[in-house]
Amino acid sequence: MSNLFDRLKKEQEDALKQKEVASAEMPAWLARLEGLMADIRRWLEPGTTGGLITIQPKSFPLQEELLGSYQAEGLVLGFGSKRLVEVQPIAAMIMGAKGRVELKPSGCRSRMGVVLLFRGEQWIVWPDDKHARTKPETLPALDEKIFLHLLKEMV
Repeated sequence: MSNLFDRLKKEQEDALKQKEVASAEMPAWLARLEGLMADIRRWLEPGTTGGLITIQPKSFPLQEELLGSYQAEGLVLGFGSKRLVEVQPIAAMIMGAKGRVELKPSGCRSRMGVVLLFRGEQWIVWPDDKHARTKPETLPALDEKIFLHLLKEMV
């Protein structure tokens, strides 16, 4: 009988350790998001000063098993009168990366969004093909040129 209790106690301790690790990761995740949003604002500055693009902050409610419920800051990018792209945080705790953000065009179901993953020390662009067998280390790092190209394709 004690084997059952020992196993349950170990599972409980492991779960507590995982939760502690996840909680410690939260400030880093929020800092990564803040850095990404700052980069996006900087990259789009020529369009915002010319009145071509609007940038509005938006808080997204997230729910993760280890982190619980929390709010994460994203953006809504406006292009013209009706074209919007949301920069939406999805999760901090995902397999193979330390965060996921999606670029989602609003109001058009036929267009695919773009997935950004934080791997290593950078944001990378994940292929839109869900069955892609691309090695993560070969994926492009997100930079101004790539970001502007992605937006051009979405709007």
